[in-house]
Amino acid sequence: GAQATSDMRCRNSADTSALSKHAHLIPNREMLLIYTADEVLSFGLTLVGFDEHRQRRQQRKSNVEDFKGHFGTQPVVVAQIWEDLQTTEIAAARINTATPKEMVSLKTFLRSMHFLKRYPTETERKGSSGRSKKTVRKWCWYFLERVQALKEQKVRMIE
Repeated sequence: GAQATSDMRCRNSADTSALSKHAHLIPNREMLLIYTADEVLSFGLTLVGFDEHRQRRQQRKSNVEDFKGHFGTQPVVVAQIWEDLQTTEIAAARINTATPKEMVSLKTFLRSMHFLKRYPTETERKGSSGRSKKTVRKWCWYFLERVQALKEQKVRMIE
C-alpha cells in the first residue's frame, strides 16, 4: 500500500530535501520510492505554492481540498498510483525510478497529475517547471501514458 512500514528512510534531493522516501528493494528490480499520503499531500501543496507555514495553519481537511483542486484526487490515491507505476507487471505502465532521476520523480509525476486536473498551457507549465516546452511535454506524456496503461490493472467491469 501507499503507507510504508520500513525503517529505511533517506533523503531524495531530486524531489525536495523535506520529502523523505521509503526505499524498498525488490530482487532483480530497481529501488522503489514509496511515499505516504501525508508526504504526497505536503509535497504537492508545496509544489503549487502552499508553503509549510500555510499548510500547518490550515486543518488537514482544507489541505486535502486544496490538493484535490490542483491534482484532481486525494493524496492517498496519488501515492497509490505512484507506487503502482513502480510495481505493476504491465510493461507499458511501469516506470523506472533509476534513470533519469531528475525527471522520473514524484515532482514530475505530480506535474502530470496537475495537467490532467487544471490543463495549463505549455507556456504556463514551462514557467512553473523551469524547463523547456519540449521537455515539459515529453515528461508529462511519459507519465500520462503509463497511468493510462494502468487502466488494465485498476479498472474492472462488474457484471
